Amino acid sequence: MIEKKDKSGSNIIEDIIEKIEYSDCTYPPSDDSLLGISLILELAKRQYKFSKVLDLCTGTGVLALAAHRLLDPDLLVAVDISPYAVEDAKRNLPGNVLVIRCNLAECTRGTWDLVIVNPPYLPFTDDVDNCDGFLVNTWRDTGVLRRACLQSANIADSVLFIYSSLSPLDVEECLSSRGFNIKLKLARGFFMEKIYAVYAERTFRET
Repeated sequence: MIEKKDKSGSNIIEDIIEKIEYSDCTYPPSDDSLLGISLILELAKRQYKFSKVLDLCTGTGVLALAAHRLLDPDLLVAVDISPYAVEDAKRNLPGNVLVIRCNLAECTRGTWDLVIVNPPYLPFTDDVDNCDGFLVNTWRDTGVLRRACLQSANIADSVLFIYSSLSPLDVEECLSSRGFNIKLKLARGFFMEKIYAVYAERTFRET
């Protein structure tokens, strides 16, 4: 049985976060992760079913763990380009979740019922990085957000995407132009920034 029937939403989120371990070279769960888990929980409450789920830019694997716990897909794959993140995700996720080192969705094939995307969404200029460049270079690559949107739109029937009001890309316009309709949206405000988590479903596929 999925534990959402026995616990409040806040307890479920706390329980998932508390299970996450991470190294100094992997970004820890933060407000964006909490918002993503909240949206996954909302999908579970509404009894959405996804057989195949792909988590891009998995980091610690926290959103993949939430998907495993709350959505119970038949196939769950977590992907990250950082070898440090891959090792952390492998520690945090159960053995039946496949964790792959890959640049976004370039190593995947076929289509997915749900693609979860929480990419680095703010420009980063700090030159300090003791992690073989995987922290600085990933955040400095402002094009990663657009590539994440386009690649997920190409392979997904539905997308859960997390982004910031300060992001250099209009994520919702990107998804809608590729045939997706926003169905659910959560937001959190922090001073001059808002973080959004959107769930979008495909209405048409480009030919």
